[in-house]
Amino acid sequence: MSPASQHPGNWGSVCKSTGPGSQHPGCACYAVRAGASRDEEDKVKLSVLGSAFHVPAQGSSPLANPLSISALPGPHVRVIHDAHAAQLALTPDQPSCPRLLRVAIIGAPNAGKSTLANQILGRKVFGVSRKVHTTRCTSAGVLTEDDAQIVLLDTPGLTSPSRSKRHGLAPSFTKDPQASLEQADVVLVCVDVSDPWLKTRCQLDAQTLNCLRKNPELPSLLVLNKVDILKGKSDLLEITEALSYDVTAALARDKRVAAEEAGSEPDGAGPLHEGAEPPKEVTRPRRHGRAPRSFFHDVFMVSALNGDEVETLRGYLLSRARASPWRFHSSVLTDQTPMQLSLDAVRARLLEVLPQEVPYLIKQSVLHWEEGPSGELHIIQQLTVTKNSHMRMLLGRGGSCVAAVSRLAQWDLSSVFLRDVRLNLSVKLIS
Repeated sequence: MSPASQHPGNWGSVCKSTGPGSQHPGCACYAVRAGASRDEEDKVKLSVLGSAFHVPAQGSSPLANPLSISALPGPHVRVIHDAHAAQLALTPDQPSCPRLLRVAIIGAPNAGKSTLANQILGRKVFGVSRKVHTTRCTSAGVLTEDDAQIVLLDTPGLTSPSRSKRHGLAPSFTKDPQASLEQADVVLVCVDVSDPWLKTRCQLDAQTLNCLRKNPELPSLLVLNKVDILKGKSDLLEITEALSYDVTAALARDKRVAAEEAGSEPDGAGPLHEGAEPPKEVTRPRRHGRAPRSFFHDVFMVSALNGDEVETLRGYLLSRARASPWRFHSSVLTDQTPMQLSLDAVRARLLEVLPQEVPYLIKQSVLHWEEGPSGELHIIQQLTVTKNSHMRMLLGRGGSCVAAVSRLAQWDLSSVFLRDVRLNLSVKLIS
């Protein structure tokens, strides 16, 4: 009799892994049918026989040794909710001459906004994947260096209200990007130059333009991301000018329309048509490095994934911080709660390994959250699906898929919490 047949009505096989000291450390992945008793849940474990995905070695950690709470270096996230809330409420430890810059990062879905924010922070604070809509609401990441503090507002990919409604997206997808601009000192527009449609359109997407039009007084930076993928590097200058001119023309057109409504003509105003040159009266900002003249105050060409030129952008933001009190205590890394970080880390990995719409239909919940005696964090998350086919894909052959998700998310959380994390995933089918 096979292990799976010992428990009729349940999925998978019995796993010999039951805890950190077992055959599969940190991986107690199992699947249960709806209505299963707690005893059944305790008995049914999935065998972890291997993985089709590249994952860190079993039992490995991004930390050389487990860290106690008192030994945590630099900014970090408190793993207990009340302690994290108290950390956010701390009065900022202001230096003698504090400087602050709040940066809203906006752009189309999958432009690399979260990856860029992580690189600037030097820590993987925001979940990333190759699929769209990994980020679902605005979150803040905090970089504190010397007397300067940078608050990065990572926003969902810009989408139209009609598309958001069609795909059943949360209201935050359309509201949060605009709301973040109202809190920011500067807006960073992230554009994926490897997008094959970009060269055809030669313009920013309508949602990005709409955000810029509503905030014309807000300084803006253009960041051309994924330049390492672009085969024709000579196209970068052409893309930069096309994107910049599009914004210039749009703002000039808005100025002309507003003047016409007021019954007057702006100086030098004339008809704008497709392919028309930007109005001569528009003031061009200064150049920066290799950037051509542009409506944007500065232009950067980076590869967020590889980190190319990100340090240049990071230094630029620190140098542009204004004299102002800090928003957060220097020990704060993000305003996200510990549980939200754990849910997002698992969700990002699900988006990486599962096809099409499957990961978007999985419901997540935290069943257990406990800090161990040595500072290690024990987490149990439940993943709920409604279709047998989705259950089979999530489990993978011999439990390999859910095991890979658990291992990779565990690694990500160890990096952000700066301590060992034992992440166990359970999978439940609800018909």
